Amino acid sequence: MNKEFREILLIILTTAVLIFSSFVLVKMVLNRVLDHGIAQQDRMLCYSAQTSGNRNWATKCQCYYNGEDISCINLKRPLANE
Repeated sequence: MNKEFREILLIILTTAVLIFSSFVLVKMVLNRVLDHGIAQQDRMLCYSAQTSGNRNWATKCQCYYNGEDISCINLKRPLANE
């Protein structure tokens, strides 16, 4: 292989690595944003269940009321009426 071909190949490989790394970074950021939004919605549901007296959701949110992370409600079984 001549020097020019190796340089072009190096540029192509570097570009491919940068594109792939950018894609992975964007995907990680979007997942984080979505997880934060879902957690915020779950907090609002638990707060609403506590103030409205909704027993089904209050039961599902009991782990959150006891001080666990809000993600604990997603580990529970779905509600019977869902």
